[in-house]
Amino acid sequence: MNLAKHFAANAKIATMALITGLLPLSAIAKPANELAGRWTVEKLAGEQAMPAGDISFAPEQNAVSGATACNLFRGEFKQSGDNGLTIKATAMTRRSCFDTAAGREKAFLDAMRETTGFKIEENRLTLTRSDGTPAAELTRASEAQLEGTRHKIVSFSMDGGLHSAPAQTGAVITFKDGTVEGNTGCRGFKATYTRDKDNISVADVEPAKTPETCPNDTNDQDAAILAALPAAKAFDITRNLIRLLDGPDGNAVLWITPANE
Repeated sequence: MNLAKHFAANAKIATMALITGLLPLSAIAKPANELAGRWTVEKLAGEQAMPAGDISFAPEQNAVSGATACNLFRGEFKQSGDNGLTIKATAMTRRSCFDTAAGREKAFLDAMRETTGFKIEENRLTLTRSDGTPAAELTRASEAQLEGTRHKIVSFSMDGGLHSAPAQTGAVITFKDGTVEGNTGCRGFKATYTRDKDNISVADVEPAKTPETCPNDTNDQDAAILAALPAAKAFDITRNLIRLLDGPDGNAVLWITPANE
């Protein structure tokens, strides 16, 4: 049989099948799963909750990974029908959490456990309960970058545990062109830094003059953040969360996230 005629005939049959709708559904490319990618938590049970973590969906593996306000987690998810969804966190780091971080971690874990469905509108994802009420509301996000961006300081290490820096204190930090600038929530500070890939060294930390009383009872937060800066020797980035570490594969001394201002 003439191979050229054979392939031409098959191509003609395939074309006609597409036109008349005779090809099986499996032969037609399906749209990418809308859940795929990373989503940042904005609300939990209808209440503003930033920072409260994020979650990434990997549909090919039916896997999830992410961060609460305190710990990292991974797990699995299952979709059913058009909008059915269940999420199960199967493993999580066990760092001690205090203050707001502890409450938001519990709320996020509860939201995932209560999820039975979802809806997506543009770049907003709502995880819904069985009664249709929102368990969590999230927005699609991109990978964070250490340098050139103003970051919120969301957590700091103190007394062997992780403590939250409340958003209303205004604790922020920026790394740019070898200079660190920021505010502990009590006072401003400056420093210098050098970077070699994922290694970092912060030096010459100069806080502004100490006020008699820090606003919002941030004295401990002020001291912990200033102590964390020279202790930072490395960093890692997981989605929109940057951890300053006391060494490669070490413990986090500061957790920061883009301010998105």
